[in-house]
Amino acid sequence: MQFLYNWYDIKMESIFLGDSQTFLGTIATLTILCVFSEQDSSNFIVSVLKGIRERIEKQIRQLKENTSMELPDSIQLLQYFLGNANVESELNNKGVQILREISVKENELKAQYTMNVEFKKDELFEQIKKSEEQFLAPLYSFLFCLVIFVFDELLRVHFVGKEWLVSGMALFTFYSYLFWLIIWIKFFVIHRAGYKKREKTFIPERLMKRWNEISLLVRHWGCSKSFTLRLACFLLFFVVCFLLAAHCNSKISMFILVVGLSIPVLIKGYSRVNCFFDEEDYSHLFLVGHFVAIFILSFLLAIVIHLFVDYDHSFKSLLIPYENFLWMKYSVLCFALLNGIVFPFLFPFLCYNSLYIHAKKTARMTKREQDEFVNSLTPRLKDFCESILSSKSAGSKEEEISVFERHYQEYTDLKGVKIVDFCRKKGIDVVAFREYRRKRLND
Repeated sequence: MQFLYNWYDIKMESIFLGDSQTFLGTIATLTILCVFSEQDSSNFIVSVLKGIRERIEKQIRQLKENTSMELPDSIQLLQYFLGNANVESELNNKGVQILREISVKENELKAQYTMNVEFKKDELFEQIKKSEEQFLAPLYSFLFCLVIFVFDELLRVHFVGKEWLVSGMALFTFYSYLFWLIIWIKFFVIHRAGYKKREKTFIPERLMKRWNEISLLVRHWGCSKSFTLRLACFLLFFVVCFLLAAHCNSKISMFILVVGLSIPVLIKGYSRVNCFFDEEDYSHLFLVGHFVAIFILSFLLAIVIHLFVDYDHSFKSLLIPYENFLWMKYSVLCFALLNGIVFPFLFPFLCYNSLYIHAKKTARMTKREQDEFVNSLTPRLKDFCESILSSKSAGSKEEEISVFERHYQEYTDLKGVKIVDFCRKKGIDVVAFREYRRKRLND
């Protein structure tokens, strides 16, 4: 908590940024390079994300190739039998049915992977590519850095009321964190793979609908009037919390102050995310409007706080004393670096990576379903192969009997020829032919 200051214990000639001006200036220079969305611009984040996107697309294609169904060796016997079968039979129809089931299941699993991964991939990549958050965040950080530089110069000038300036600067930093925290959370939730808008929300649907109707009515009053009304409600809520905190102990008062400062912003952000009438994309006008609104709100709250302190010094206990600007400086530098450079790369990357994780999960599920299907099919394939082999054995035996019968009729017509010479001449087994002749004579 570094957004309220007891300036009665701080030296006014303290330096804010000091030697960190160069570092903040470097961050501001880099952020201005990241506000352009064109591929051929100097936006290095866009170039890096493009390479990551292409690599993930390649990995997803490889995952699809690895999901091909691995069938047992017995399927080759089935395919060979059906390819050489000349007449339709019950066994033939049974084999055709097995092959049809395999084909249907394989096509079903491929379509399932395509629907769950490839279609979502194209849609998600296009949404992330066209999202404005990754370009508006560096612009906001650049404007933020300019304001901080102005603050730093003003703090070097001796004038009355510096404590108001520093409190406003602290609140401005605090609300910038809160504002972009809401935006980045929404960005990640909406653009991650597998996102589905929840039918149930944290706030009851009836109350949410009523809130949206009121917000829509206020919006029709005009931008300036609606902003003035929201600002007045915000200030009134904070004043109530501030007065209530003055009559509580230090820990409870700190909690009440945090609630008074953050809850209205969180409610407004939540309602905007879940409103049914506002589907517009982020724009530069949206960014500048909220930047100015946060700036005005921060300094109005700082004025209200110090008016209470000047009126009654008992409110002084609610302020947070600081001996220097160390934590304040680190907060400013971290926000400029994270929101201007790190998050515009990190959150799109996390969304791309969530699609790859989703693709791997889908591929594993597809492979598991394939294994279960093949395992359930294995007994039927085994029975079918045994039927093929038994039918071939029976056919060979019938063919052999037919050959012996023909030779038996021919040998019967011959006179004075030894059976051994006849079998040698015809190339048939002597023992088997004698056994067959014996059975025929007994019949």
